[in-house]
Amino acid sequence: MTRLEKINEYLHQRGVSQDIELVKGKDYFYFTGGNTSTWYQTGVYVKDSFQLSFVEWLNEYRQLSGVFEKREEEIMDEMDKKIDLLEESAGKDQMFTMNAKNKDGKDKMLLCIKNEQNDILPIAEMIEGNPYEQYTF
Repeated sequence: MTRLEKINEYLHQRGVSQDIELVKGKDYFYFTGGNTSTWYQTGVYVKDSFQLSFVEWLNEYRQLSGVFEKREEEIMDEMDKKIDLLEESAGKDQMFTMNAKNKDGKDKMLLCIKNEQNDILPIAEMIEGNPYEQYTF
């Protein structure tokens, strides 16, 4: 399976319509099919598919298709609900945020709780500028 096929498979597994496909142009890539004809732009201007990670390709799709803004708001709402539940169960004084850097040097915020043994446990992270890089540990 080629890298491009793997990227398309990854995108489809994460909710991108099976009608939409990422294809290679000359020195760039673009999304085609489905409702892409209604998008303002479909191109991603990188020469090699390896220049972006799978998550970055998904974010390119979301940004170009207009899903990005809607999804960011949904994620923030979901995160707020999780924080409320954690505050109720852990107690507000035991939950806090920490700033750190990921492997690529991007800023990230860790949501942490302190357990009874005073261990600091990260429970979620958000990488600056990319709300889709959110994980639960």
